[in-house]
Amino acid sequence: AGYQFDICYTSVLKRAIRTLWLAMDATDQMWTPVVRTWRLNERHYGGLTGLNKAETAAKHGEAQVKIWRRSFDTPPPTMDPDHDYYTTITKVNMSEEQIMELNLPTGIPIVYELDKNLKPIKPMQFLGDEETVRKAMEAVAAQGKAK
Repeated sequence: AGYQFDICYTSVLKRAIRTLWLAMDATDQMWTPVVRTWRLNERHYGGLTGLNKAETAAKHGEAQVKIWRRSFDTPPPTMDPDHDYYTTITKVNMSEEQIMELNLPTGIPIVYELDKNLKPIKPMQFLGDEETVRKAMEAVAAQGKAK
């Protein structure tokens, strides 16, 4: 794809680290510095963490689950807005409406091109072919629906 990375970020989850290794190896960039942080671990859902999404949607309704999963200002149950992590989420120049409709595909790396102040220059780009990314986004959208 012609990408040349200055630095790579990953969570501390083994599967994420291994995926990064594969991407770095495939692009012959194993020398690139890596920052690992728990802040990039999977989404934290407060009181909903670990619950089955379909069962949660059946119990609370698909619309409420979507709000909990996407909103920056409506936390899931028992997540206090004063929690340390609540304010660390940034919108990346997206409206609340765009965020509510965004289905981030799992397992597909995202690339941001940043300026010297670490502000995005361009919108996020997914590293994957269009069809694979589309199918992954559809799968994520279906996770919050009742069965």
